[in-house]
Amino acid sequence: MDVIPGIVEQQDPNEIERKIELVSPFVQWIHMDVADDTLISFKTPTRFPFLKKNAHTFFEAHIMSEKPETYVKHLIDSGCKRIVAPVECTDPREFLSEARVWECETGLAIDVETPLEEVEPFLEELDFVLVMTAGAGAGDQLFEESTLSKIKTITRNLPDLPIEAEGGINLESVKPIAQAGATRIVSTSYIFKDENRIQETIRHLAVI
Repeated sequence: MDVIPGIVEQQDPNEIERKIELVSPFVQWIHMDVADDTLISFKTPTRFPFLKKNAHTFFEAHIMSEKPETYVKHLIDSGCKRIVAPVECTDPREFLSEARVWECETGLAIDVETPLEEVEPFLEELDFVLVMTAGAGAGDQLFEESTLSKIKTITRNLPDLPIEAEGGINLESVKPIAQAGATRIVSTSYIFKDENRIQETIRHLAVI
């Protein structure tokens, strides 16, 4: 299981940098949530010029916006190598067209209440899919067991497509998520809840 720490900070770039420093020695990838108060009632910084200082860490960005395509270039310029946007955005096709201009892995995310049918027409052209296993937004959301059926269906139909899961990830939820077919997990508040045990927490999540 590939464990990816997720960083969600509303307006404090210094706190983002601090959290990156905490986890970067222990992981290859770090996940950045990007929100502009359009698709969800939440706002974060949308530019991260300091990412390139971390030469040995890769970054992915989840752009929670009605028009995620407007942020793609800024995030690629910042150093992001993976970009994912919600299928619930205004025009997923517009996002995919913009993302393909750049050399990055491209995915779509599907929120808890969204039927799988909304993302199915795009799956075969994606580099990966992100299944939200708790509602999109701030951390400390509860794992929604109903989302496992989406992961299982995608795994059955497209067994080679990487599936990322984000939301409510902890030692209890990660096992059924992995058994359903997810190959990557994004854990936010759980990894950071005890900053003195981050390496141990990541290791425990990875061996499930």
